[in-house]
Amino acid sequence: MVLASFVVAVRNEADRIRRCLDSILSQTYKDFEVIIIDGGSTDGTLDIVKQYIKENSDKVKLLFDPSLGPGYARNLGAEAARGKVLVLLDGDDEINSRYLENVMRHFDDPKVAGVFVRIIFCSRPNLWGRVQDVWKWIRWSKNFERFPSVLLKKVFWDVGGYDKDLFVGEDYDLYLRIKDYIKQNGLKLTFEKDAIIYVASEDTLKSILRHEIWFGKGLLKIVKVYPRYGIPILFWSIFNAIFPASIILFVILDLGVIYTFILIYLLLYLAIWLSFFAKAFIKRKRLYPLKYILLIPPLQVLVGVGVIIGTILSLMSQRPVSYTHLTLPTN
Repeated sequence: MVLASFVVAVRNEADRIRRCLDSILSQTYKDFEVIIIDGGSTDGTLDIVKQYIKENSDKVKLLFDPSLGPGYARNLGAEAARGKVLVLLDGDDEINSRYLENVMRHFDDPKVAGVFVRIIFCSRPNLWGRVQDVWKWIRWSKNFERFPSVLLKKVFWDVGGYDKDLFVGEDYDLYLRIKDYIKQNGLKLTFEKDAIIYVASEDTLKSILRHEIWFGKGLLKIVKVYPRYGIPILFWSIFNAIFPASIILFVILDLGVIYTFILIYLLLYLAIWLSFFAKAFIKRKRLYPLKYILLIPPLQVLVGVGVIIGTILSLMSQRPVSYTHLTLPTN
């Protein structure tokens, strides 16, 4: 059997890391190691991980990164990996028990460089977690990841691993380099429908806002490097963030040019959201619960505000953006 190396970046995942590690250790494919890279957890994550190491010393290893971001952490894990295949996860992910068995068989083909897997959005069963899940299902066009989570270690390092200077869009950056590499070397990426990652989102308003501020702090760098990726995110954030102010101005202003522009914006806002919901109905053949649907736009206002705050803070700061500025789940 070919050795696989799980590379799991974590930061303050005390409430989810057990489920993540249990799902890894219950794999039907047994030839694997688990490398956990902690980015400065302060919530008890380390105590939990150390207990798993004590019980599975032959499988689980713990490394520490100096809080330089998820890309740096995953590179650190990949450097320590002994396996031929890297399996990249976050500390709040879970996988099905035959995940590894199903993806590893793809590498029997020497042309396979990596594997896409299915994702299922599965946050904790509270209001905002469910709203997050419904929104992701609506905007997601396919049932598999945008970027491959399972890669040959050789391919990973041949393209240079993650860009350690990016902590937003680092997966996108790596994927573009992998696409170029496989085209040049006659390789391919495949998809395994029976390998599933259960993805959890931030599920409280506080954690959502903090995550988006953190995201916003790194957005301008990805806008500069990959404008086709970053600019739509920035515009969408602004589009949603200005909605509350637009409503207030629409109510208090008299007719005029500004009033007309605000009216056009509000009509566009309504049309875009209706198109999202219509697309969701067509794709799913039934409506999501109405309360979740109605809460998606206000949640996106909060997301947009958080991203804009983070972007402004990054402009104001003279120091390099640090992954330690906020205590956030790795996601």
